Amino acid sequence: MALYRLQLTDSSVLIAVEAGMHQFFHSFWLEEDGQDLMEYSLFLCFVALACTAFLAIFHPSISTIWQSSSNNLQQANTVASGS
Repeated sequence: MALYRLQLTDSSVLIAVEAGMHQFFHSFWLEEDGQDLMEYSLFLCFVALACTAFLAIFHPSISTIWQSSSNNLQQANTVASGS
């Protein structure tokens, strides 16, 4: 059950609605306004966990690839500079 209260100010009239806790929880349970936001946040958490697992599993391989690339670039720089 909602209670309506009339407030008078200098320039306007405000109508305030005070809802009971039962009505609040009932409308909260039935409304689906925030459902898509919750789905996107869960998907973002899943992607973050998948990336963390991927990096944990493939860290040695990735590290080896970067080290090999760095060595090749250093060698190419040495050859190009003529030293």
